[in-house]
Amino acid sequence: YIGQLIDTRGCGEFLAEASAVVDDGRGGLRAALIATKIDADTGHIAQVAVAPSARGAGLGASLLDHALGAMDRAGCARVSLLVARTNAGARRLYDARGFRAVATFLTGLRA
Repeated sequence: YIGQLIDTRGCGEFLAEASAVVDDGRGGLRAALIATKIDADTGHIAQVAVAPSARGAGLGASLLDHALGAMDRAGCARVSLLVARTNAGARRLYDARGFRAVATFLTGLRA
């Protein structure tokens, strides 16, 4: 999945300067954010992941702030992302950074 985000343009062009990881000092990851640019002035937060053991330490906020600053410097006037309605912690983080809901993403299941 991460390879597809970085190597293909399905979610836009990989924006290395806005993407970041936080390692755990032992060869593992504590958190990661993958950012892309979907057009000349729109960035996209393609993926944010924080290890369960690292949640609540502000890593997601730090990664998001880094990404937003880098996207601003890259000329992104807008930034998009998708978040599940049930992910209250992420929604609070995004709300605090000025994100607002502008659309609903629907999924369907097939038997």
